Amino acid sequence: MIRNLPTEVLQIIGSYLSFREHIQLVLVNRQFYQSYVKFVFQSVKISAKDELHQFMDQTKKHRHVRHLSIFVSQIDSGEMERLAQLFPRLSSVRLRAYTCDKSTLSSCQSFRNLHSLTLLSLPEQMNPLTDLFLPRQLKNLTIYVAGRCDLGSDLLECIHSACPFLDSLSVKCREPSEVIIRQQMQTVNVLRQLELTFSSNSGPGDLSKWFSYFGRCYPNLQALYLLNEIKTNDWNLINAQDEHDYVVPCRQFLSGCPLLTYIEFKNISLNQVCYRQLKEKKSICLANIFSSHGSAENFLQECGMYLVNFSAIRKLEFYYAASFKNPLQTIASACPNLTQLVLRNYRWGEPRDANIDTILKRFRYLERLDLIMVIVTIERNDLEGLNRRSYPLQAISIKNCMLSQAILDYISTHCIELKHLHLDGTTFKHSPYYGRINLKQQRLASVNIKNFRILKTDELIQFFRIQSQTHSEWYCIDMDQKQDKTIRLDKRDAQYLDTVFRRVHSTRRDLLIATYEPTSDLADKMQLSKVLSVGYLEIICHSIGALHINNKYVYFKQ
Repeated sequence: MIRNLPTEVLQIIGSYLSFREHIQLVLVNRQFYQSYVKFVFQSVKISAKDELHQFMDQTKKHRHVRHLSIFVSQIDSGEMERLAQLFPRLSSVRLRAYTCDKSTLSSCQSFRNLHSLTLLSLPEQMNPLTDLFLPRQLKNLTIYVAGRCDLGSDLLECIHSACPFLDSLSVKCREPSEVIIRQQMQTVNVLRQLELTFSSNSGPGDLSKWFSYFGRCYPNLQALYLLNEIKTNDWNLINAQDEHDYVVPCRQFLSGCPLLTYIEFKNISLNQVCYRQLKEKKSICLANIFSSHGSAENFLQECGMYLVNFSAIRKLEFYYAASFKNPLQTIASACPNLTQLVLRNYRWGEPRDANIDTILKRFRYLERLDLIMVIVTIERNDLEGLNRRSYPLQAISIKNCMLSQAILDYISTHCIELKHLHLDGTTFKHSPYYGRINLKQQRLASVNIKNFRILKTDELIQFFRIQSQTHSEWYCIDMDQKQDKTIRLDKRDAQYLDTVFRRVHSTRRDLLIATYEPTSDLADKMQLSKVLSVGYLEIICHSIGALHINNKYVYFKQ
């Protein structure tokens, strides 16, 4: 191993290695050990009062800490000031602040090198306009206000005057009492990302005033998020009363923010004037999220109107309810340029069929598809036909859905450019003891498998066989640990599993008998007969860049 690698390179290497591999490299390069330890212990989360005191009493053991999260029932200003003295190099702090008082929050100014601050659940009696004392050098700030407050230009101006170097700002108000945008304020700042979250039926109020304000005050803005977390289905989309009211503000917004590349609206519908102007800005990716039945239904009604065009929308997340009539056809005709589509259902809603062939045919430019709690289907004619058209889909995520071999075969045949595969909580419904994902033509950059089941056993799969064009590996999830640990099996154990699963074709009894034949020490590591009876998952592809099993990175040798 090269002995003079830069520290940054060693840190990246350390994040991908197992404990055994890290020990092997330590024997070669002592510098790697120091860099590895420093990298691992940079982040600390404290969830109890005694943990906080122990953390402050053992400063020598925590000298590498740069990111601190504090979720304790109560913390006073003296403890915050002591933290600032003992750990002057802290660069980010996350604080659950619902029990904090004014003096505790003001002590945040004691952190001289703090660049990122997150304040969760500010107390209801606290006024953000007068009771917040923020470090001037902050680059990233996130504030969640538990009580009622005026989420408008006054609050933003107050934050920017206290933190003039902010690069990213996120403000969430649970119950905004009133939205006031004062047009005479014209503080210009360097902010690049702004996220405002409302939780009321009125949402952000008059968007035309917001657009004028953004155009004047945020010349460096690159990403804007306006989110409305509504709590009811009986809600009307927010629109301007008159299209002419939006012409000048929208033009002022787009010309005043020339660096803007991403806009996201949640449960907010713009006026057609805005959509037409955004369509002309090819460099801007517009995303719309409709997470409730009411907002999704009203959006479908707008899509069906005459002369309505939502072609400016590139990304759409949609509540895919069973009561809607032909939603895919309606959306495809109004949003022909979609590159990302999320179809989401909820546990309380009746699931709806989502034909993957219909989706890819109607949305010709789709690059990413997310299916969440829907019924993924495919027709036999789509598989048996002569149509071998390839679609530009590069990423697919399927969560809490039932999968069949036909769906995976269709993806293998028609999605040659697929780079990212994510399966979470999926169930394979046909094969009795194994699931097979055959993507032998695809060069996958990442594969993420989590909580995979076989329908017949309805148990979590613990054995995984990953096979590329040149290599094959077996992995096992050890669930006896406090945290599930993914283990790459050695050559002897892998050969044993190949032998066992090759013999079994029909019954569970045959599978259990096979486990009692002479074997390696694999049986000592887990309840082998029980785990084998559940089955295994096999993934075949041309190559894999990164493999994650149950959110744990697993190094895959090419």
